[in-house]
Amino acid sequence: ALLSAASCPPPRRKGTAAEVIDHPLLRAPFSAGARMCPGNKIANFELLTMVAQLVQDWEFELEDASITSLLDIPYHQGTTVQPQPMPNFVFRKRRPATA
Repeated sequence: ALLSAASCPPPRRKGTAAEVIDHPLLRAPFSAGARMCPGNKIANFELLTMVAQLVQDWEFELEDASITSLLDIPYHQGTTVQPQPMPNFVFRKRRPATA
């Protein structure tokens, strides 16, 4: 008697959808434990440095001035919360400080 793939899921697929979505490794892009990516700290530091540089060099504003809080943005709830439609942003280069 042959078993179908649906009747014999691997252990990583067992559990309810809520348990699977709430699993801590689902949000870990570099895995964890003994098989963790050796470059994860470097990648996270590079990302942090890039975001800090963007915030220092640019001003970010919403194009729609009527949006004053996150509650004003319509959204769709899926695996993640997604704005529907995505609000437009305006980016302005900061002027260098003069002494």
